[in-house]
Amino acid sequence: MNRNSTCGGNSNPISTGKLQIPPENMYWNEAHLILGIGDAKGLVEEVSATLNGQQQTMEAGTPDKRLFDEGLNLPLSADPNNSLDYDIHIKLKGSSNLYFVPVGKTTEARLRSPWKDPAFDGQYLPSKTPEVNEKGFSAYWKVLQVSRNFPQAWKDGSYDISRSAFGVKLVQATDDYTMTERCVKYAILFILLTFTVFFFMEIMQKVQVHPLQYILVGFALCIFYALLLSISEYSGFRPAYFIASAATVLLIGAYVWGIFRKLRVALGFTISLSALYAYIFILVQLQDYALIFGSIGLFLILAVIMFYSGKIDWYGTGKKDKRVAAV
Repeated sequence: MNRNSTCGGNSNPISTGKLQIPPENMYWNEAHLILGIGDAKGLVEEVSATLNGQQQTMEAGTPDKRLFDEGLNLPLSADPNNSLDYDIHIKLKGSSNLYFVPVGKTTEARLRSPWKDPAFDGQYLPSKTPEVNEKGFSAYWKVLQVSRNFPQAWKDGSYDISRSAFGVKLVQATDDYTMTERCVKYAILFILLTFTVFFFMEIMQKVQVHPLQYILVGFALCIFYALLLSISEYSGFRPAYFIASAATVLLIGAYVWGIFRKLRVALGFTISLSALYAYIFILVQLQDYALIFGSIGLFLILAVIMFYSGKIDWYGTGKKDKRVAAV
């Protein structure tokens, strides 16, 4: 994707009095206009700069690495008694973010793009509430020199001006691989919850389950993610999730029936596992409300587990009381 960007500014008559540099020691004919670019590989065409109405092509590299490691420059014969107006037009491709460094006395930036998922980042947030909708976004920044950690002009030493950068990240919209990756992030939690339910069934049904059977159930849960990824490459995420989850639920449900030999138990476990898969499916598709939905859901699941765990006689004290009463 190609993106056009235009930056410009105005340089007032230069005064060296604050820097305590004699005018005869200034080499104005060796001045450069420098544009720092962190990733020049994204440039589509030559970068041109218009100086006081005259268009010129900028050259690669920077004459002084203390300010920018990478970028472009344009030699110019500066006149300290006159102002300099400049505009720079840049055409980029494949950029995932765009940042600006506020080196001007007053730095203003306006961004407008059809991208629907921006993430405003950096040292400064937009000065006005950005507009984000289905048509894209627009944002505006205004940064004064008093808001940054380096002066307007200096002669000795160096400053890390990149720490004051601000801008926007173009977040990639959720695709099939992103959705699958989100599912994998919940894998440990999902497997632990399934094992917890399996363990409660073992205790309440008083049927001893072999550790190998736990391992086989764990393998079945892990294969779900391999099925999801492989099928989603051909059918998309949603059909793949339905097929993979249905196959996994039926497999484990049938295995539970084979262990406990009770249809009611196997059906209850199947419904519980289906509810967990439905919960994860909803959770991975949420963006703005994923955290609150996930935390509330986990709280409710924990509450249910705590409720049923309170009904289990873990140490068999109830049996002992009955024996004492019988005696």
